[in-house]
Amino acid sequence: MGASITPKQANYDGSAAPYMGGGSKGVYRKRTVPVDSFEPNPWGLYNVHGNVDEWTEDCMNDNNTGNSGDGSARTRDNCERVIRGGSWDIEPRYLRSAVRLGANDYSRTNSLGFRVARTLGGDGRRTTGGSTSERPKADLPRMDPL
Repeated sequence: MGASITPKQANYDGSAAPYMGGGSKGVYRKRTVPVDSFEPNPWGLYNVHGNVDEWTEDCMNDNNTGNSGDGSARTRDNCERVIRGGSWDIEPRYLRSAVRLGANDYSRTNSLGFRVARTLGGDGRRTTGGSTSERPKADLPRMDPL
């Protein structure tokens, strides 16, 4: 998305003040939209910003204390989980990839969802049932938020 974002690129509250890095006001859809309503990012993922906040496995932490540095999630029982990405009912500043908000795992709203992901082997090949196959170029799920 670069330094700015507009309602033509993602689903969020377009009536709110534009993001300070740039952007413009626009339509406020007041609901989720189908996943392929906007162009995918360079990796083929849809709605990385906006539409619904997405749960992560990581436990909320105000800083990176205890971060393993290897990309693995920081987990423990009874923690606030990190949610990211921004949603249809939020200001554009919350769509930044650096923003991390927390929510209890029993939280339920119409602006909170998740993204199904899979782990790839270190060689970029997908592992399936003990065998490997070349990673397909267009094998990305399209998911509509609930």
